[in-house]
Amino acid sequence: MTNYKDYKIRDYRVDDINWIVETHGVVYGKEYGFDSTFPSYVSNPLNAFHKSRNLEKECIWIAEKNNKNVGVIAIASVDDDTA
Repeated sequence: MTNYKDYKIRDYRVDDINWIVETHGVVYGKEYGFDSTFPSYVSNPLNAFHKSRNLEKECIWIAEKNNKNVGVIAIASVDDDTA
């Protein structure tokens, strides 16, 4: 049984971007057979998001357990009515 008190959810930091990119490459490589070009597919829009995000409507959250990143979720705006 999972004890959710062991987890912490926080806003991402710039140093999390590399972890997010690497994790996507590993997970999607194992689960879907994506090749080594996939991380750059993730990296480019993620870096653009970081540089220009709407602080009121967009964020990336990192889940930590024992001070180690274990998960990520994001919300990004498509337009004024859609995320």
